[in-house]
Amino acid sequence: MRDIDRRATPNRVGLVAGCLVLGVIAGVGWWALAPRGRVLAQPGYLLPLDNPELQAGQDVTFAVVTALAGLLVAVWTVRRPAAVTTGDVLAAVLASVPGAVLAWQTGRLLGPPGPATGPTAGGGDPVPAPLDVHALGLVALWPAVTATALFAVLLATALLTRPDADPPEAPTRPPGDPTAGW
Repeated sequence: MRDIDRRATPNRVGLVAGCLVLGVIAGVGWWALAPRGRVLAQPGYLLPLDNPELQAGQDVTFAVVTALAGLLVAVWTVRRPAAVTTGDVLAAVLASVPGAVLAWQTGRLLGPPGPATGPTAGGGDPVPAPLDVHALGLVALWPAVTATALFAVLLATALLTRPDADPPEAPTRPPGDPTAGW
C-alpha cells in the first residue's frame, strides 16, 4: 500500500456516502428477509408463539445481510488493488461502522414496534414480534468482514505480484582480484 494520497479524497468521500446508502439498503433487506412471528407480552419478557427460534433467525438474517454488505464494500475498495492506499482501507473499515448501525436501525424502524414488557404488560392477544438484533456484537460483523476481505485481497495481491524488473546481479570480479572473496 502507498502512503495517503490527497487526490484520493473524493473517492473516500464517495466510499463513505456509499456505505451509508448501503446501510439503508441492508436495513431494508434485513427487514424484508427476517423471519417474523407473534409474541405475547408478559411482565418482563416476550413469549414467542410461532417460532421459539425467532430471535436467532432475525440475528442470522442480519449477519448474512451485513456480511454481504461488508464484502461489497471490500470489493468496491479494491477494484484496482495496486492503487489502494492506507487511507482507502481505513475509510472502508471506518465507514462500515455507521453503515452497520444504520442497517440495524433502519430494520428496527421498519419492523413492528415492540410491545410493552413492563410490569403492566398483560397476557392478552398476540402481537407481531419486534425486529431487532439480539446479539449486539453482530453490528460489528460488517466492519470485520470488510477488514478481513481487504486484508486477504491485498495480501494475495502482494504475494502474487511479480516485481517489474529482475533484481540487479552482483558485479563480477576478475579471477585474480584480491577482493574477490570479500
